[in-house]
Amino acid sequence: GGRGKEKATSQTQEGLGLVLISTPLAESRLRTLWAASQTHVLADGAANRLFHECADLIPDIIVGDFDSAEARVVQAYRALGVDVRDLSHDQNTTDLEKALQAASQSGCKRIIVAGQFAGVAGRLDHTFGIANALHRHTDLQIAVVGNDSFMCLLRSGEHRLLVPRAELRPHCGLVPLGEPCKRISTKGLQWDMEDSSMEFGGLVSVCNRVHPSQGGVVQVKIESPVLWMCTLPRSEVAPSQIGASKTHHSSGPANVAAQPKAPMVYNLGVIVPPFVLECLQATGAALWEAFHEHPFVQQATSGELDPHCFEHYQNEEVAFSSAYADAAALLAIQCGDRGDKQFFLRSARSCLHAVDGIRGELRHSANFEHESFQQRDQTTMTTDAFTDFLRVSSTKAEHPVEVAAALAPTVLLYIEGGFRVLEKLGGRVPDDHRYAAWLRLYTDPSWLEYCNEFLARLQRLASEANDSQRDSARQLFVQCVEHEVDFWQQAMDRPRQPVKS
Repeated sequence: GGRGKEKATSQTQEGLGLVLISTPLAESRLRTLWAASQTHVLADGAANRLFHECADLIPDIIVGDFDSAEARVVQAYRALGVDVRDLSHDQNTTDLEKALQAASQSGCKRIIVAGQFAGVAGRLDHTFGIANALHRHTDLQIAVVGNDSFMCLLRSGEHRLLVPRAELRPHCGLVPLGEPCKRISTKGLQWDMEDSSMEFGGLVSVCNRVHPSQGGVVQVKIESPVLWMCTLPRSEVAPSQIGASKTHHSSGPANVAAQPKAPMVYNLGVIVPPFVLECLQATGAALWEAFHEHPFVQQATSGELDPHCFEHYQNEEVAFSSAYADAAALLAIQCGDRGDKQFFLRSARSCLHAVDGIRGELRHSANFEHESFQQRDQTTMTTDAFTDFLRVSSTKAEHPVEVAAALAPTVLLYIEGGFRVLEKLGGRVPDDHRYAAWLRLYTDPSWLEYCNEFLARLQRLASEANDSQRDSARQLFVQCVEHEVDFWQQAMDRPRQPVKS
């Protein structure tokens, strides 16, 4: 049992495509990106790697000149109904460009290119080929993701980049692409630029670092295309922190909420729209990390958490999930769009199913004595404060965006927490882990679909709200995160928590 979640197919206006290239990629990263994507395209030799390493994953399209893909692999995929496109007659485009074109033709405007790209096996030419593909496909929003690095093309305009673990001062670079950049200004780097110019033969910003003073936010203002690249700490990659840019094109000013740009692709698959990014920035890194680094989470991950603390948490979770279901149902009533109504009603229903499941799972768990599990009629003051927050947010809101923002952190925090757990456990929850069932709930890839649809709907609601309502929504988002941190703490303080009937 746990926070309500059901499998959902994202209904965002534009599909998310995944293009795999033939270079190595950690299996956990691959599976996460795969689950987040609607269309899966293999660029030639990537078919060999997927076939031999993840045979259960079946792509939609394989494309290339087939000088690398094994014939038997191609035949096997063709027999499974995969669309195999032999474009060997075209030697003027790379396999990656062919794959991007195939993804675009399938309706994808946001594409993740997955695989190591920083000069793998001495193939620096491949790295330049990828950069050229980005430059040739500026009509698409493309993020290139490896195990330890990230790259995207920034078009003319203003950008806000969110970088994980800024306290580690990750390396980064900004390089003009296709033409000199006559004017660039940055904020958030160790060596910032102010109305500088960049060109080959002159200044290019390489061997730079992200400065921790800005909390991982890097601002870039440019007048021509620039390639942004940044290293990523492999053990600390988190979906809500790894960003491409939030772009304000130079064709006009940008009220991000009133004129939302396309959501940004984050490298673990969570698509964080501009308004949600604003909410994250309002929350701040310290509070966000307080949730993920809380002793309850760390001890649950390691299996060292006192079972009685976990039992206490589950008892309080029953009351919380019931209140969350009520708030989601009220949000559905307030929404004018039929699709929104159906989505949030499904969310409410899945929360109620979770309430029913919590006791049953615990009673049948080897971790607890059957007689020891007694559901209390009382809840702690911490739980009461959280449920009151949800009740007031859902009944006093002026606009549905406020209710959605009050509910969103629970979804985003737990999916990010789940992927952090996988990183720490080496990509898999052991079968004999004390809390295996609970941890697996939040590492289920279907969470990505649900989370992305939730955030996409929140973004659209924000675009329909006024400035005051969006300000209120951002505040409610932050308050929900604060309550979530307190919710962990009350489980650790179990013997000292006062209860209230």
